[in-house]
Amino acid sequence: MNCTVGVVKNRLETPKNIHINIPPSDMGRCFNNLLNLRIGCDVSFEVGDERVQAHKWILAARSPVFKAQFFGPIGNPDLHTVIVEDVEPLVFKVIATC
Repeated sequence: MNCTVGVVKNRLETPKNIHINIPPSDMGRCFNNLLNLRIGCDVSFEVGDERVQAHKWILAARSPVFKAQFFGPIGNPDLHTVIVEDVEPLVFKVIATC
């Protein structure tokens, strides 16, 4: 005896419109908290008589210059201090948070 079973599906299913509420991103606030608490800071900028802590990966993600300086073929991933000349600390901090 030989038996063949087949299933025929006649019902067409259409995609359902599902609405999901996604809260606004608070990633900037989270990164700012890490910076303020100095968690994971791996580079310092010496600006005048002040030291400004930072995260290399975030700087590299936001700037091709920092990406090249820290991780490029002629960059220095072991660089832990960058000396900034001819900029006042207050001006540097304002520019750095943009």
